Amino acid sequence: MQKAQEEFQSFSPPYEKYRISNFGRVFSVEKEMKPYLQKNGKYLSAVQILSRMEDGKRERKIVHIANEVYTRFGIGWREGCHVFHVDGDIKNNQIDNLRICRGYTDVPNDLQVGRADEIIPCVKH
Repeated sequence: MQKAQEEFQSFSPPYEKYRISNFGRVFSVEKEMKPYLQKNGKYLSAVQILSRMEDGKRERKIVHIANEVYTRFGIGWREGCHVFHVDGDIKNNQIDNLRICRGYTDVPNDLQVGRADEIIPCVKH
């Protein structure tokens, strides 16, 4: 099996100085940003990106890395779905480790007992 190549996409203005990869890495110019864990019901791996607006004010945006990686490098978002990590490690945001699912309560445990309604693989082919 061929190892995946790391691909990058830039964020839209006014955050164009930031890039994200299909391996779940976020960069500001050429420096890799360190994600932190944000408690939002469950813990999420996130980074905070900043921009200076035309009026001189700074605007900040919290980026949930798994959602952003899936949206940019997956097969497309579906309404009512949630991103989950196949291996259960919320720090592993590589596209190959992400899936979306409908109707779950505790993924990946529900995968093991068949309670997830629908599992949707995310890698583009």
